[in-house]
Parts: sequence; C-alpha cells; structure tokens
Amino acid sequence: MREIGIPPSVASLNVLIKALCKNGGTMDAAFHIFHEIPNRGCTPNSYTYGALINCLCRLGKIAKAKELFTEMNVKGCSPSVVTYTSLIHGLCQSNNLDEAMGLLEEMKNEGIGPNVYTYSNLMDCLCKDGHGSKAMELLEIMVGKRHLPNIITYSTLINGLCKEGKFLEALEILDRMKLQGKKPDTGLYCKLINGFCDVHKFQEAANFLDEMVLVGISPNRFTWGLHFRVHNTVD
Repeated sequence: MREIGIPPSVASLNVLIKALCKNGGTMDAAFHIFHEIPNRGCTPNSYTYGALINCLCRLGKIAKAKELFTEMNVKGCSPSVVTYTSLIHGLCQSNNLDEAMGLLEEMKNEGIGPNVYTYSNLMDCLCKDGHGSKAMELLEIMVGKRHLPNIITYSTLINGLCKEGKFLEALEILDRMKLQGKKPDTGLYCKLINGFCDVHKFQEAANFLDEMVLVGISPNRFTWGLHFRVHNTVD
C-alpha cells in the first residue's frame, strides 16, 4: 500500500494479522506486523489484540496471551466478549480453572456479558475437574441470562455428570435438551451408554441403545462394540 502512495490503516493491518493468525506457522509474521504498526502511523486496537490473543490461546501459549491481555488493558483497549472467551478457553485447556472463573467475574464487573461459548468452556472445565454440580449452577445462570444452551453445552454436562456417577442429573439434562428440540447425536448416546456400562447399569444402557436405533441413528464402530457388550450382559 505504501508503494502506491496509500498509507496503511489499522483496519487493513488487522485483516492481514488475522489472516496470518489462522496458521500457527505464520504467527511470528503476525507479531512482526503488530510490532511495526506504530512505525506505520497507526495504533493497535482491541481487534488487533483480540486476534493475536485468540491465536496464542489456540497454540497453547497462555503465558504470552495473558501478557498481551494485560498490555491491551494498560493501553486502554477494552477486551471484547470474544477476547475474554478466547482467553478463558485457553486457561481451561491448560487446567487453570480458578483463573478462568476469575476472568468470568472480571467480565461481569466490566459490564461485558458472557455468551453461550464463554459459559460452555467453563462448564467443560468444571466437568473435567469433577465439579459437575458447579457446572449445573453455571447452566442455570446462563439460562437466566436468556442464553440457550447448544448441543455442545448439553453434551459436555451429560458426559461430566455420567463420569461422576450422577446419572439422575444427567438424564434431567437430557430431558431438558429434548424439550428444547435438540436431538442427541451418536457421540452423546455413546457417552450415555458407556457411562451406564461403566457402573454396570446394563439395562439402562440397553434402553438407550434401542432408543438410538429407533430414532434413526446408525451405530458406528464404537457403538457396535457397546451393542455387543450390553446385550451379551443383559441377555
């Protein structure tokens, strides 16, 4: 752009940074442009920082993402719900549950409303950490804010509750999911069936296996393995 006499804008540089951030192999080039922005007469904005933080979190570079998050706040660039959610996702993936929950509170204090993806990431982290009941509480808060859970939210909760042996709560979530008009997929049925098998509730597992076939979901290789495991035990 400079070669044809048009000075670059932060918007055009952001487009380039975002494109480079899509590929982990070009992240260094994205940061090179980021550091060059002041030399081109521009100032990085919230979108610039957000794109880089999202890229860093996807690559598991959480320390650098946190450093950049602090920098953007110091420079007066307010993080968006997308940036907060990216960092929360990164923290959850690196098992930093307390920090992730702390960011949720920070969002609320800053007047930034979490979205379904924010809540779903935290529920997934809570379930993996054995806190299914807290994840359920977060679900109620999310619904109270008029955010409808998606299939990933429901699947995460059901899987986590099954692993904790909280099958009654898992079935309640399944019923809520169906009432919302969302249909369980193969993966969700497998989680339920496997969960019941692990605690030797083979009749319940068989019931879900039959339901799966009745609603027209074709069993995959893993499901067929469960089929033989269940019916050999029930029969």
